[in-house]
Amino acid sequence: MARRVPRMAVFPRYTMGELQMTPIRIGRGPLFLIGMLLAGCASKRNETGTISYPRETARLVSHVTSDFIRARDAIRVRFVSPATSANLVGQRLEKTVFTFVPRIDGTARWADRRTLLFQPDEPLPFRQQYRGILDLAALFPQRKNPQPLEFAFRVSGREIVSVDADFELMENDDPRRVVYRGRVVFSEKTPLGQVRHAARLSLGRDRIPLAWKADTEGKIFSFVSDPIVRDKARKSLRFELGGEVLAISQDYEQTLVLAPKTEMKIVNVGSHGEGRQPRFTVEFSDELDPHQDIRGLISVDPPMEIRTRAVGKNVHVNGQFQNGRHYTLTVYPGIRSRWGAATASEHTETIQIPDLQPQIRFSEDGMILPTVNLQRVRFQTVPDHSCCRQRLRKRCTIEIIGRRQPENGLWSNRDRTAPGCRNRGRRLAVQNATRG
Repeated sequence: MARRVPRMAVFPRYTMGELQMTPIRIGRGPLFLIGMLLAGCASKRNETGTISYPRETARLVSHVTSDFIRARDAIRVRFVSPATSANLVGQRLEKTVFTFVPRIDGTARWADRRTLLFQPDEPLPFRQQYRGILDLAALFPQRKNPQPLEFAFRVSGREIVSVDADFELMENDDPRRVVYRGRVVFSEKTPLGQVRHAARLSLGRDRIPLAWKADTEGKIFSFVSDPIVRDKARKSLRFELGGEVLAISQDYEQTLVLAPKTEMKIVNVGSHGEGRQPRFTVEFSDELDPHQDIRGLISVDPPMEIRTRAVGKNVHVNGQFQNGRHYTLTVYPGIRSRWGAATASEHTETIQIPDLQPQIRFSEDGMILPTVNLQRVRFQTVPDHSCCRQRLRKRCTIEIIGRRQPENGLWSNRDRTAPGCRNRGRRLAVQNATRG
């Protein structure tokens, strides 16, 4: 998985104030627009708790680590212009220039001539909040009384990103013996011993052993259970991951139903709103008979023409579905498993197709804002609603930084023209593209 780059606060070169970061995706890489609202002339904390900076500091410092960072991230301060000589790059600073509350032990060094890093000696505790001060007077003794740089950040916690697991046959032609196999993904590196200790698969009072493996990064874990025998009765199992042991915000619990081979049951009906065409998926307790014709055994209200496709345990239902709308799906008796068991009762469920997340689609790939065509970038809103279109204007000096991040939308509910800044700098406009 790609390592998340710490979010950094950004100062304008001649202004200072509250930060508002909005990601804009252009091609494969997003760009971040940072709007600045003017504050007073002294370093202080405003009513919302945001730190504002004096003009002298903004002329010196362009970025500082803020918001959330990971436990092993370094704290970074980026300066507007080169701040040290080339022969000091990579060397450890002997003097103490950083102070943190709570205390952090670590080392400071120059990553390049403009970037000062502080690397903690140990991973920082999850969910801990910190306040930091960079002593600019100690760092630059030749400067005349520079104000200390104050900043704040917090360490993100470990969480479960996803759990994907299901019952599988031990042997392809024997439906009596199955295993529970799956994968768990964490947001942070996790010791394998903690995962083993926190995980539990139980059948009543009996605990079923699990064998675990970890990937090289320590974030993705695969597991498989000991064999489970299917008999004539339904079995209810429970899969758990202890939150306290894993240092996550809450326990993970899932109840599993293992149907006998003589029954064919619907396990879940889900909807998928992503992609160009939304669809439904009906999951069954066993693999379907690949030779059966299931046309007419699934219907949708409002009525429409649908197409069904059976893959393993699932039936995918495709039609002219629309995001955000509710549909009633009915599955009639008679859908068979590969072992000959068939659904015995009618199943009806009303489900909503998820709304599309607001996105913008650009006409071309790119990571640099243009300096021609009046600094305009053409895009198309997804979905193509007028309420999603936005026109951004820049009337003050801002910094634009690029960073890769998997998914981000574009949203703004405020005027981005900072008070008192009219006619300073150039204008940045984003113009909606025509369809075609």
